[in-house]
Amino acid sequence: MFYRTKIKYISTGTATSTLNHTVLGKDDLQSTLLEGHKIARPDLDLSAINGKFSPLTHILILTMMLKGMLMKNIAHLEEKGERNLSILCEEKEKQQKKLYELKRQLLLKKREQKLEEVLDKQIEVLAPLLTVCEQFKEEYKTFATALDTTRHELPVKNIHIEGNRHTHLEDLKKHLAVTQSLLVEAAPGYLEENSKAFPVLKELKEVALKMDAELERSFKQVQDLSFEVSKEVSLHNQKVCEDTYGIETLQHWYFD
Repeated sequence: MFYRTKIKYISTGTATSTLNHTVLGKDDLQSTLLEGHKIARPDLDLSAINGKFSPLTHILILTMMLKGMLMKNIAHLEEKGERNLSILCEEKEKQQKKLYELKRQLLLKKREQKLEEVLDKQIEVLAPLLTVCEQFKEEYKTFATALDTTRHELPVKNIHIEGNRHTHLEDLKKHLAVTQSLLVEAAPGYLEENSKAFPVLKELKEVALKMDAELERSFKQVQDLSFEVSKEVSLHNQKVCEDTYGIETLQHWYFD
């Protein structure tokens, strides 16, 4: 019954505004307070109802009308806020996936680089032994041929062999002596090179573990910094709203 009372709004000029001009204006209120808002208080002409109701009834009517408009606006703002929050959550999830993928690619590149460095070190250490191995291979072929010749009783009926068994044994002794000298020369150098390579490989492993730990710590620091930046931006925007509209207005937004 009270809503049927005619209330005239006074506007600038000759035109009058309707009740669709809400208390909060055209701007939307968001929970993060990242955007500015306007409050337009309607000017009410109470001359039409003066003398008919008591002042308390006037206040009650105005309170009920304003409450209805506020509830409608709040419902609209809550719906829009939920949509915006859903969009922000989806965008955050996409950015997190991109961040995890970039982190994984970075780790793979670091590991590939470390493996390439280890392989280069191994090639550098083992390259001088290639010549010794080739020489040893040729000597071993000669040794195997001499061993096969002296180990079996070869038929001499259809095959002519110069000299006799003693001659082949003497040649074998010579080849064995040469092989022994080569092994004596090669073995200490090989062991020495390996003893130099093992500390290098161990050091590379320690460096790789240290780099992984530093990368993980840096990633955590970046996340903490991002959180602090978001917090500072929210506080800054809140302060701007407080300076613009006042603390009392913000208290009504939050607690009414």
